[in-house]
Amino acid sequence: MNILIVGASAGLGRCLSEEAARHGHHLLLVSSDGRDLAAIAGDLHLRYGVRAEYFICEFGADPEHESAVSEAAKRFGPIDALLYPIGFAQQEDSGLQDNRAALSLVRVNFLAQVSLTAALWSVLLERRRAFIVGFGSIASVRGRSRNVVYGAAKRALSSYFESLRHLSTGTNIHVHFYQLGYLNTHQNFGKRLPLPKASPESLARIVLKQLGRARGPVFYPWYWRPISLGLHFVPWFIYKRLQF
Repeated sequence: MNILIVGASAGLGRCLSEEAARHGHHLLLVSSDGRDLAAIAGDLHLRYGVRAEYFICEFGADPEHESAVSEAAKRFGPIDALLYPIGFAQQEDSGLQDNRAALSLVRVNFLAQVSLTAALWSVLLERRRAFIVGFGSIASVRGRSRNVVYGAAKRALSSYFESLRHLSTGTNIHVHFYQLGYLNTHQNFGKRLPLPKASPESLARIVLKQLGRARGPVFYPWYWRPISLGLHFVPWFIYKRLQF
């Protein structure tokens, strides 16, 4: 398969790139970090013999960059799968930051996926089987005073992927969505967290193994599903006192 991985230079994206190459898939890697992308693409090509190209894009800065990525994908060859491990959070995300900072969060965590999926939808429909995989966050389960815009963007992404699953019913396109807890990546390095950090390598193996299997949203690690369900039913007078 030809796989487009957006957010491929670090964390989960890097693990997905490795796992996909190990399975013999050809890769178009996209990220804002050109130095790491070049090294990753070269390494995967040498070790696994796959075609590995890269495209540098700063999604948070300019929405026009997304159309440039879609054109690069079309030049790469027929894309069979879109993987979206892209995302970032800001430490001072109280929901009261300036418009530029807020828009950057929304573009990276939501609008980039919407734009690229729309641009490549017709390409995916022409394939025998095609896949779109998105990644949300447990930060979107219920609003809180931290990661305000990030959580809102991820909640929008969750709704969008549910709509995609509905839209793709009866077509060749399989849509998957993962609600992620804490991962052992640089984004969580050194943080004191209430629950253990999970392995992004293990998640990458699960994602590639589950492609094409009809399932609803998957919580990773699994225990975030009952936690998320429980948070929905916590009364407001208790919830507002929680610090997490």
